Amino acid sequence: SSNGNLQFSSSNPLYYNDCLANGSLPGMGDLIAPFWDDLDLSAAGFLETEVTGTAPNRVFVVEWDDVPRYGEGGDNNVTFAVQLFETTNDVVFLYEDVNTLAESNGRSATIGLQSEAAGLALQFSCNQPAVSDHSGLLFPYPALPNADVGRETTLYHPQTAGPLAKGETLTLLETLNQRGPAALTQLQRHWLNQTPQRQSEWAQVDLDGDGRLELVLVWRGPVGQPQASELVVLTPTAEGQMNLWLDQRLARRDEATPQLTFVQTSDVTGDAIDDILLSDPDNGYQFVLTTAPGDLALLPLPDRCLGSLRVLERPGLPFPQIIRDGCATPGRLAVVWNGQEFINLVKVAP
Repeated sequence: SSNGNLQFSSSNPLYYNDCLANGSLPGMGDLIAPFWDDLDLSAAGFLETEVTGTAPNRVFVVEWDDVPRYGEGGDNNVTFAVQLFETTNDVVFLYEDVNTLAESNGRSATIGLQSEAAGLALQFSCNQPAVSDHSGLLFPYPALPNADVGRETTLYHPQTAGPLAKGETLTLLETLNQRGPAALTQLQRHWLNQTPQRQSEWAQVDLDGDGRLELVLVWRGPVGQPQASELVVLTPTAEGQMNLWLDQRLARRDEATPQLTFVQTSDVTGDAIDDILLSDPDNGYQFVLTTAPGDLALLPLPDRCLGSLRVLERPGLPFPQIIRDGCATPGRLAVVWNGQEFINLVKVAP
């Protein structure tokens, strides 16, 4: 499959990955998944095969070479391979480049093996930053039947660094660390003159409560260039240097790509730390950028709303309400944080 897996008794084109922790997945057959993710070979990258060595010690190699995730591109690609060994039946996963602007090191990928016919699966990781550049995994074929099949197996997950800045994000980071926030206006002109053109806006908000202001920047690309729409958050050290905290592409496979703009800064999760409300006024997408789940995340609000958005604190309620109009659900909606996600609480009287 172009989506980072081999299937030997099926040809399922499913682009979104699923985890193997609860056993084999129906419809995926006998599966070898070095990096099952939503990859896109339609305009860039290569899927290559090769046989090396001589019988009975040949190695069949399948390589995903410089392949972008869906909606991304440029230098934001991954390169990895599978090696299948004759005679020994060993399986090796090799990772040359798995650092991407978003979902780096396997944060949105499934890595493992399964046999649907036998009902068995072995998962190394699922949606975790568990692999790094220039690394590999060996799955040796047992010489004798494995008496531990069905028992819990723990695999070592290597420690990986935070997200790696690339492309324009790297340019932004390096320029700010050299020249400070005054460089943003010049960078804004640079982005407007590049191809594809990118509009930008930014805000400075303390998102983690440490008293230092994060820089939150939104890029908006033209229609037909979903890879150009992006959200970047840089966080300062005590010495004033900026580090990349979040780099999230906004492209979607099945829906219009959100073109976000800042709406309001407010503590809508009740943790005494500011959150940022963002909206796409043309398509009705609305989000909250918050650290309430434990790490920084861009969380969607339910329903699409084309009307107004405001924050209202009501006595007796632990969290403020986000009041919205013009939604897919008729009437004025009140959205509230329930400790895990944002939900529609009630319809509000006009």
